Amino acid sequence: MDKIKDFISTYKGVLLFFAAMFGANLVWKLVVSGNDELNQIVIFGKYDISEYIAKVSAHVAKVTYRLVHLIDDSIYLTDGTVFHCPNGKSGCIAWSCTGIKQMFIFLVIMLCAQGKWRNKLWFIPLGLALCYAINILRTTSLILIIKSHYNLFPLMHLYILKYLFYILMFLIWVAWEEKFKNINFGKKNE
Repeated sequence: MDKIKDFISTYKGVLLFFAAMFGANLVWKLVVSGNDELNQIVIFGKYDISEYIAKVSAHVAKVTYRLVHLIDDSIYLTDGTVFHCPNGKSGCIAWSCTGIKQMFIFLVIMLCAQGKWRNKLWFIPLGLALCYAINILRTTSLILIIKSHYNLFPLMHLYILKYLFYILMFLIWVAWEEKFKNINFGKKNE
């Protein structure tokens, strides 16, 4: 029993991280549903939020397009969310590609994390901005993969980049735990 107590005491923060992550993921799966077709229907509880999510999908596609176009101007965007590559392949920024779920999970993790609330007030928006940037880099990479290495797309989309996103989210949380959760701005540490 002492070993279990020591383990929990030693890894309390990490255990809390994973509990919050899995709890947030469970809540998301219970509350949000939708399809990834072009007519993306998204339901939040009993409410149809498709119109709002479509705007977010279009925004993510637009920013992704700007980055993709810096690298390869042969790829074009139609219908606000559909990318077309010269190899005849295409990809769509569906509602599940917006990063909203990951930002929700990050928010729950940070609300559950230990540390000073006044530090969370600036760290949470910073972390959400980082999640947004990570997602844009992920979608940009996926569009470039569709063009150049389409056979790798399923692996990269469903496994590698998806879990890399969660690893980077974990590293943002580690930065919080190690550097920022108890920092005193404007006060000298004694």
